[in-house]
Amino acid sequence: MRKPRILIVDDELINRKLLHGAFRNRDYQILEATGGTEALELLSEDSSIDLILLDIMMPEMDGFEVCARIKNQPALREIPIIIITSLTDRDSKLRGLETGAIDFLTKPLDSVEVRLRVDQQLQLRQLYMELKQSQTRMRNEILAAKTIQMNLLPENDQNFSDSYSFKFDYYPCEELAGDFLDCIALNNQHIMFYITDVSGHGAASSLITIFVKEFIRSYAPKMEPDNPAGLIKLLNDTFLSMDFSQRFLTLLVCVLDLENNICTWSIAGANNPPMVLRENMSETLTEQSLPVGWFPDKKWANHSFRMEKNDLLLLYSDAATEVSGNSGVELGRENFKKMVEQNQVRENCDLQHLRKLLLDYSSNRKLRDDLTLIGLKRLI
Repeated sequence: MRKPRILIVDDELINRKLLHGAFRNRDYQILEATGGTEALELLSEDSSIDLILLDIMMPEMDGFEVCARIKNQPALREIPIIIITSLTDRDSKLRGLETGAIDFLTKPLDSVEVRLRVDQQLQLRQLYMELKQSQTRMRNEILAAKTIQMNLLPENDQNFSDSYSFKFDYYPCEELAGDFLDCIALNNQHIMFYITDVSGHGAASSLITIFVKEFIRSYAPKMEPDNPAGLIKLLNDTFLSMDFSQRFLTLLVCVLDLENNICTWSIAGANNPPMVLRENMSETLTEQSLPVGWFPDKKWANHSFRMEKNDLLLLYSDAATEVSGNSGVELGRENFKKMVEQNQVRENCDLQHLRKLLLDYSSNRKLRDDLTLIGLKRLI
């Protein structure tokens, strides 16, 4: 562990010697500067100073200006500064604190007081640096987790048997999302895709999305493809048997029969049921159900419809309808539906443009929740 480094800035030799002597029993590395210009030059070459003792009354450049210049430099502004002054009036002390100093010592100096104040500030400095390092590590870990989560997403803009196009847009409101989606080929005839939303945000919710992905990828191919409700029931039973800190999730699972053009779907608690966009009409496939993780022995229902040529099946998370405009009123399901219809989303399945429309509607161009959009279009 390196020694704490203290820079003494004072134009008077006797004052520098007095301060230096105050630390004779401390394992500190002491550096000295005879004025503001020398101190700034030293700091420009070496910013690893832990504390600055800065005299106010100096020729050429007073301590107030030196302090202000140090605090205006990003590489130096975190170094704590204790000002030393013979000025005892309140305005001078306040001015020193306003320029960025954290404490002050009044001449004539008392060696015991100097040591106590310096020791205290160095301890605070050490705690601050440890906290900063911890935050940096945490930030790096979050970014690494985000990269992993993004890499677990399925391939975007896929075509199935030249008849269907699958696209999605995934827009987390934080580094780690509680939303997730996946697309799985169950066999040569059936494609499964789903959208899920775990309660909460951050690391815990994102880890649960990974659990859901692995669970569905493990069990879905073993089950009857026309029974997504059965898969939701199995997930619910497994979810309740584990300790997920009282979290729950909503889930919408769809299975597409490529040969017969039949889409079978089941929904668990999602506020936004799927929407089918056709040439002359739009239809919301409504269903009321409970989320996964609330009650044991709960069963969900299967529903199905036929995908016609040029139909677009649109799945969307809560953020699409809960975004608030300038009036503070949420967009809502009906207005979201109008937004989709009026901007010809069905024709080109431009989900990135749909996301832009939602952000434009938002009063601060931000979303309060993760946004996930999935589009499945029948081409021929």
